[in-house]
Amino acid sequence: MDIGIDTTSALLYFIALPLLLPLIIGLIIIFVFWKDELGRMAGFFVFKPVVAYPIWLWGSFAWVNQETTRIKALDSLLLLLPGLVLTVVIVYPFRHFFFQHRLAWLFLIGDILRWGNTWLVTGSGLDFQNRVLENLVQGGLIYPSVYAITILVIILVHKRLLTRNVAEKAL
Repeated sequence: MDIGIDTTSALLYFIALPLLLPLIIGLIIIFVFWKDELGRMAGFFVFKPVVAYPIWLWGSFAWVNQETTRIKALDSLLLLLPGLVLTVVIVYPFRHFFFQHRLAWLFLIGDILRWGNTWLVTGSGLDFQNRVLENLVQGGLIYPSVYAITILVIILVHKRLLTRNVAEKAL
């Protein structure tokens, strides 16, 4: 019995389902906390895999699997670019937060772990044992959702603490 996976199933299992929760939570955080710059930055970090994952998957199939490609390390570095560039695009306008809030560093470290895992999975020239690669793939499929939920909880708790502190100062 052939256990093949067609393109539609691959798109559903590897793109649509893992990114559904980050899409919803990212949009909620962006629109609900638009006036709060820290919340807006967090929303962009949560929403980022919705943009980056299709680029990584396209890149891993388009660049890495070509027979004309001979330099595997270069291919691997090319797959690092989407995560790196999108992170810089998010961090640069909010760079002042990294001096004011430790939460900004937490968001950035979580984001780097996420795209680092994706880069390891999609990167060429990396020799993995099958079991290690399976763990990275499974982790990569659930990590965006776990990251989105964690960031949402952190932002809600942070907002509640700020509201409580303002109310206490007013009394």
